Amino acid sequence: MGTQNTNSFSDEIICPYCFKKAKVEKRTKISKCSSFDSYAKKYVCTVCNHTINRDYVEKNYTQLKKIGFVGYEGQGKSIFIKNLVEFLLNMTKTDSSEYNELSFSPMDEETLKLFYSDMSLVGNGRADRFSKFVFKLNYSSGIKEAVVCLYDTQGENFRDRIDIVKSAPYCGFCDVIYLVISIDDSGPIWHKIIKGLLDNYLTAANQIGEGVLQNQNLKVVLTKGDLIFNNDFVELPEILIDWINNKNSGNSQLGMISKEIEKFLINHECGAFCNLANRQFKSVNYYLLSNLNQKPISQENQKKVFELFCSSF
Repeated sequence: MGTQNTNSFSDEIICPYCFKKAKVEKRTKISKCSSFDSYAKKYVCTVCNHTINRDYVEKNYTQLKKIGFVGYEGQGKSIFIKNLVEFLLNMTKTDSSEYNELSFSPMDEETLKLFYSDMSLVGNGRADRFSKFVFKLNYSSGIKEAVVCLYDTQGENFRDRIDIVKSAPYCGFCDVIYLVISIDDSGPIWHKIIKGLLDNYLTAANQIGEGVLQNQNLKVVLTKGDLIFNNDFVELPEILIDWINNKNSGNSQLGMISKEIEKFLINHECGAFCNLANRQFKSVNYYLLSNLNQKPISQENQKKVFELFCSSF
């Protein structure tokens, strides 16, 4: 048998699970045994009652990055997260000097399962729920003891503004939003679909939290770029084709590629989309990825996923 003691933690924190500013209770369970007493301590959010990692509560992390994914079903949100996880797992096993400072540590049970046993956790589950993954990350001089929170939900929730508010409340909490769109899957009216997605998101985000957009950084991610080669309704410029074919890849190229993608979008009836995004968000950047669903996925393409992820810091 055991007894449980409860103490309130003095400071309020932003809970990474319910997004409320709340006090945290420190609960200590004392188990009585014949020869010794054992103590188990955990922190619990007083609003949602979710257990919060002890480090998240006790340490003052200067880098807390909350990243939310927005996009319709089948566009590439969940596969992006899966490739990021696979890259982290694979690169921390190598002796490459480029990644000799790369390390990560899951901070809750669901994230632990994602990394080591059940990739199907991403993007699945009930339509009225969202997936949440919290982990610590260290990488080179730019990312030291960072806490990363990734949030994803089923794509059909983004077709209705009410569903976004109910099923993707992270929209009003994150400081980085990845708006994910596949031109190939969207078809000839893709320029209307991407604008509609942004409109839905903006309306819902404003309803969730007033003034959140001015503090959010937007990453517009065009996925399955290599599949555009085979359709007859849009043509990529040569510089973006070279990017897809890894002829001009690398961190140093991200700014140039972002400007080229924005130019490409404006030239394909997406000027209203770009103008609206620039007015609403703290910053806007554009990115282009290959089809991440293909097997086997190349390490170069997974590296691009990681580079995009690192640009969020």
